[in-house]
Amino acid sequence: DLESLVAQAYGVELSDVTSLIEYVATGTLLVTIPDNFSNQGAIDEITSALATSLGVAEDLITISLDLESGEALYSVTTTNYEDTAAILDALETDDIINSLMETTDVVDIASITTSEDIIAQVNVIVNGDDVTIPLQQGENFVNALLGDEFDSHMEINYVTSSPSSTPSLTP
Repeated sequence: DLESLVAQAYGVELSDVTSLIEYVATGTLLVTIPDNFSNQGAIDEITSALATSLGVAEDLITISLDLESGEALYSVTTTNYEDTAAILDALETDDIINSLMETTDVVDIASITTSEDIIAQVNVIVNGDDVTIPLQQGENFVNALLGDEFDSHMEINYVTSSPSSTPSLTP
């Protein structure tokens, strides 16, 4: 599995590797926003309408909005593939626009399109305290094994405790 591959790539024990899988459904809404309405207000309204219509929490939805074109790119992220597939199915129904319009009296939604694919995002965290292989070499090893059909990105975050000797102030 992926965690074993990453553990091997970085020379750590399997217990030093954790992963989080998220599934993302994406698409586009074509909307009309009143002139006196702010960008953030419109984003909040669209987010609320999608959340209500799909029966999901608002924090699972991300919206980016171009007020000039009226194009709103959306993504709905869950940790369960079946839930995301059900959301995608709901977004593809004929009555989704009517459902969305029933939940907002501010934004006019003209159309909705969905991506046919569900994107799986896998975040793998390696406890670097015991890494025995240079980080770049580990990343290169993982990229080589995953192949070209996968996109990967490495980010290094150092987590340290606050100083414990006096005189020091905790942030």
